[in-house]
Amino acid sequence: MPPNKVVQILREESRKWIRKLTTEEKRAITKYTYNGKDKDGLRLFEKINGYLGGYYQPISQSEGEMLDYMVSNIQNGLFKNNLQRDIIVYRKDYHVKDLNKPIDKLLSTSVTTKGVIGGVPNVAIIIPKGTSGAYIELLSHIDYKKQREFLINSGFNLDKISDDRGLLIYKVRGESNETK
Repeated sequence: MPPNKVVQILREESRKWIRKLTTEEKRAITKYTYNGKDKDGLRLFEKINGYLGGYYQPISQSEGEMLDYMVSNIQNGLFKNNLQRDIIVYRKDYHVKDLNKPIDKLLSTSVTTKGVIGGVPNVAIIIPKGTSGAYIELLSHIDYKKQREFLINSGFNLDKISDDRGLLIYKVRGESNETK
């Protein structure tokens, strides 16, 4: 897909996907994109991904129940999308070695190099048609719409293809099926 058309095409496809979502799935995805910090200094997406990865323990039973509820709604929502074509996404990753392990968290990426948080991307990921994930700009919190985010569902592996002058290129292998 031509880089200058990717946002327009994915935005249109995401409109169709969003119509399939429940109110709670939409709400969970929107809350995931908001980067406000809780009293403990952590943002919701950090808690969710830490929880999925086994390195964050909820501070209470109610927080654990909330995280389970959010994760379930986000993952179920992402499973409702059917990526129509192969795409390339980008991210600035400070823990690149973790990409060589199974990805057990939600993975935020940008469909443009300009949307990457933290500056110039150091990772490009080829996402094959049919991969579990979705372009979530239309559900993103207003402050983060310019990230042009494609959120990949948990439960997949990345194969490293090459290192092109500091840009590590990976391809998604496997499909998340935790709730399929």
